[in-house]
Amino acid sequence: MHQSRPWFVFFVALMWGVVASAQLQAKDAWVRAVVTGQQGTGAFMTLQASENLTITAASSPWAAVAQIHNMAMEGNVMKMAAVDSLVLQSGQALTLKPGGYHVMLMDLKEGFAKLTQLPLTISYKTASGSAQTLTLQVPVLANAPSSAPRSGGMDPKDHSQHMAPMQH
Repeated sequence: MHQSRPWFVFFVALMWGVVASAQLQAKDAWVRAVVTGQQGTGAFMTLQASENLTITAASSPWAAVAQIHNMAMEGNVMKMAAVDSLVLQSGQALTLKPGGYHVMLMDLKEGFAKLTQLPLTISYKTASGSAQTLTLQVPVLANAPSSAPRSGGMDPKDHSQHMAPMQH
C-alpha cells in the first residue's frame, strides 16, 4: 500500500489540475450546415465560466475568417457586426444563438458542406490576464438541436426577417 501512494498522489494532483484549468465550458454547441459553395455560417452554444473571463477570438481550420458577431434588428434592418470581445461573469451563462451573439465563420474551405463535426477553438483571457483556449468538436446540423436556446421567439423556419437589408 505504501508503494502505491506516489501514484495516488500523482493521480489526485492530475485530476485537480484538470478541474482547476477548466475555466470555460460550452454546452449545446452546433454549427449551421451549408450547401456547397456557401461562404459563411454561424456557430452557436452556451458558454459558462467558473471565473470572470473575456472571450477574445474564435478560429477553425475550416474557415479563413472566424469572428465573434452580434446581430440585432433595428426597425426593419438586420445589423450584424464583429465585436472585439465578450465578458463572462463567474457562474453566469452567455448564450450564442441565431439573432444575437454568435461565432461567424466566413470564407469556408472547400469540403465544408460535407462536414459532420467542426473543430472550433474559443480563445479567452482570465481575470489575471492568462491567455487560454477551449477546443471543441462541434456538430454540423441543418437545424438547432432541441436542447439549444433559440433566437428571441423567432420561428427557426421563418426566414421573412432575412429579407431586410443586412448591414455590416
